[in-house]
Amino acid sequence: MPLRLCGQNPALPPAPPLTLNPSVDSSRADDRRLISLLTRFLTTRDADPTANPAWDPNDFRTYRYPYADLHGLERGAGGIRRYPPTLLELVRPDSAGRALMKVAFAGPDGAGGAHVRAIYTFLAEEGAPGQMRLRRPLMYNTRAWPVRQVGSIRYIVSPGRRFSWRQATEQRKFCAALARFFAVPPVAITYYSCTDPVEMFRIRGFDYLPNMYYARTGGQNEAWAGTLFSGSNAEAYPHEVTHSYTYAVFGDALPPLLNEGLATYLGGSDARPYAALRAALARYVGAHPTFRFADYLEPYRAGSTKENLQLPYLIGALLCERAYQADGRGGLLAFCRAAGTTTNVWATLALTGLTPENIEPEMRVALARPAVKNAGPLAKSGEGAGVWVAGN
Repeated sequence: MPLRLCGQNPALPPAPPLTLNPSVDSSRADDRRLISLLTRFLTTRDADPTANPAWDPNDFRTYRYPYADLHGLERGAGGIRRYPPTLLELVRPDSAGRALMKVAFAGPDGAGGAHVRAIYTFLAEEGAPGQMRLRRPLMYNTRAWPVRQVGSIRYIVSPGRRFSWRQATEQRKFCAALARFFAVPPVAITYYSCTDPVEMFRIRGFDYLPNMYYARTGGQNEAWAGTLFSGSNAEAYPHEVTHSYTYAVFGDALPPLLNEGLATYLGGSDARPYAALRAALARYVGAHPTFRFADYLEPYRAGSTKENLQLPYLIGALLCERAYQADGRGGLLAFCRAAGTTTNVWATLALTGLTPENIEPEMRVALARPAVKNAGPLAKSGEGAGVWVAGN
């Protein structure tokens, strides 16, 4: 799933001042400067995701949005600031030119206790002499991880897992098929191969975030920076890799339903190919007569996953299948390009002839058709569209 940024909300007041845990010693002038640097960042962070005077400018060239993970951490329901930041610890791990600052975003839970939204460790490093700037801690946290290059993918591999050359080779073939299908050169990807989502979030700086524990596997693609995070204990992640290629072709234009739908149609999801997911969706719809496709058109809405099926992803994949079966590769790509100009989900659906009045019967008819084995956009190359399955 691609990362969503929370921009500045002018209706909200400035971020509250940073509070200090009693254990933090602010008697040293160097530490006070670090605390001031962190406070300055937190109070200006949401003004611009692509520049901040407290943050190392090199990070913006590397990641474009280096602190995208941190947007909105203070906010609860309705955008209200419920989780003000508290500096828990300030340590200098290995040199005077580097510091780690552990910050909790927490607030009262209404019952006399505290609700912790997140705990994040900020990294500050010295650039020019005497000038400390914040940096994304990703490279620091993975500085000792082995690196492997397979095709256009640079793997940075957790020491907790054994690198699978077989999976990496399978993924190289899948990427070659995607490149041919989209008529683009192989996309360069830096792939962080983690054991699970907990490790995946830790290398990005989080000591605690609820997302770390939602599932045993998962991933995230910062396609704009050529960076893919896998928490699936594997060197192959066709769904997320597909996002890298769709971004290369369509940029940010694809609406969420098609962004996830196309990645699912070509690359499956949750280590399952689209054909298996499609069959599972058909069983689910058959077992729930009151199911309405129109209720599951928002991929990132809470409650849209049922029985381990991400329903909007699969509905989006069915739309892609519908477009491909009607007009082949050209029809699917034309549908996606046109969808990038639509302003709402029903305008997108209208491109395939679907309306609020006919979506239920039309989608049921499409789902009832038997899936053609090994058929789909990448079938000729033996990859994707219900064919590709990650190895172990």
